[in-house]
Amino acid sequence: MSEELKIIGSPDSHDALVQILKSGEPCRVLDAPAGTGILAKQLRNWGYEVHCVDIDAGNFKLSDIPLTESDLNSRIELPDKSFDTVVCANGVHRLYNLRKCFQEFHRVLNPGGTLWVNVNNYASIEKRLRFLLYGSVDNAINDPHCNQTVENPQANVRVALFVPHIVNELRSAGFELISIRPAAVRKSDVILAPLGWIFRILSLFIPSRSSLRNHIKWTNCSGVLPGGRYMLLEARRSR
Repeated sequence: MSEELKIIGSPDSHDALVQILKSGEPCRVLDAPAGTGILAKQLRNWGYEVHCVDIDAGNFKLSDIPLTESDLNSRIELPDKSFDTVVCANGVHRLYNLRKCFQEFHRVLNPGGTLWVNVNNYASIEKRLRFLLYGSVDNAINDPHCNQTVENPQANVRVALFVPHIVNELRSAGFELISIRPAAVRKSDVILAPLGWIFRILSLFIPSRSSLRNHIKWTNCSGVLPGGRYMLLEARRSR
């Protein structure tokens, strides 16, 4: 693989996503945002028909896979119901209009289609403990530097995106959240995992109404609380 094709983010952030897609049934897939094209190239090699979307064409290194230059905060200029799967890897925390993005993913997906969202896990045990000590969850949020070749403000955004916000926007757009899996699990995550039971026990004292509103079922699930540096969400477009 070309040296230029690198993941924009942690090198192991795609591990869970790659494992699932590699063993999946090839289909027509939208890779948005595509970054350098590293995931798109893998998908094509596994037999997928791939189309890419990104706001920054300057980062995209592939000439043999189609790219639509588009801001995911607004309309994607692609036809309705034209993909079986949408893959959004390391992208949603770079948006200010997440609702519109999910609405567009829903629009371009076929009924029953799958959306995979790979995103930073800011609710892991490690991040929760870090917040107690530092008052913040991540250095990249405190001093953001975006690896872009364009100056568009829309391309140079980074936000701390938490599980309840993602779940609410997915449901608002017409998706059903199926699962959340851990990604980029490190030794420190494994060591801290037993502490998850303390958080789960304490969460039993949260009033039921507040628990539902804050989606405690998902924020304390095995893919998030003891999880890794990233998490992989699987959602399905309702028929």
